[in-house]
Amino acid sequence: MLIASIVGAAMLTAGCTPADPPVTTAAPAAVVTEEIPAAPKPPDASYTGSDSCRGCHQMEWQAWRNSHHDLALQEATAETVLADFNQSHAGITFDRDADGTFTVTPEAEADALEVVYTFGVDPLQQYIVALPSGQHQVIPIPWDTRPDTRPAERFYELYPGNYPIGDPMHWRGRANNWNGMCADCHSTAVSKGYDPETGRYDTRFAEEDVA
Repeated sequence: MLIASIVGAAMLTAGCTPADPPVTTAAPAAVVTEEIPAAPKPPDASYTGSDSCRGCHQMEWQAWRNSHHDLALQEATAETVLADFNQSHAGITFDRDADGTFTVTPEAEADALEVVYTFGVDPLQQYIVALPSGQHQVIPIPWDTRPDTRPAERFYELYPGNYPIGDPMHWRGRANNWNGMCADCHSTAVSKGYDPETGRYDTRFAEEDVA
């Protein structure tokens, strides 16, 4: 009975206002099915080099250039080697050959080892030699690069003491192995390339410094 009364009242009200426009129900809006483009694929995992950053990030590139990160690892040349390679210290002889090659001869070694990289620039610089196994060792006798710090002798022992062959602290030991201990943080996009069966390294990197 209540429902009927409500319906009747609604009809009566509508009949009293014949000039009013009829009430219409709006049609539901059409669903727009816009095609969403696929997300772009990420670029290949490769490095274009530090110079590729220069165009868009000039200030940052200039701040990085010649910084400690930029000079973290460099090929050993007359310009990059800061030490006096005409002396011996703690049983290791540092030489510069007539052709400009820098060599290190630790005691009990039959042959001189060529220095392939400088390691660091300030406040000290170390020198990396290459072994036939692809292993690179950091000589633990750095050169103090600060002026007038050691006017008479600027080479010094990083780990003073006598460490026998087989000890991790020996210059051939694990603690001084560049491939396994240093390369990841001091170079860019490093692949250690270690073969546990042969004990050889084939270490590679995209850039030799911290790029």
